[in-house]
Amino acid sequence: MTTDRKKPPKRSDILKYWTLSSGNRILATASGFRNAFGCWPTRILLHRGMADAIKEDILTTLGWQMLASKFDLVPIEEGTVIAEGANSQRHEYGDEGEPDIVAAELWIWGVRLSE
Repeated sequence: MTTDRKKPPKRSDILKYWTLSSGNRILATASGFRNAFGCWPTRILLHRGMADAIKEDILTTLGWQMLASKFDLVPIEEGTVIAEGANSQRHEYGDEGEPDIVAAELWIWGVRLSE
């Protein structure tokens, strides 16, 4: 598949399947980090099984590459998602209140994925 880099990719270029319980946790955590610290995180720590499922079953290769280009994705054994910043800032999933997932989608992929 070739994608014209002058235009943002379409939703179908990024997603194989979308599930709120996995992809939105990353988006909510990244957005919560941004709300707390005024910048996007540099690393996302997430459960190894969740990372594998998102890479294999939810995102296309392009979608995963775009996600991984925004921050380091670090598999961990804990069942949570944690965003970390360059200055030791840390934000854990669930602490964000009402995160702006759309802003995170647009920052990562340049297109809105949630509907």
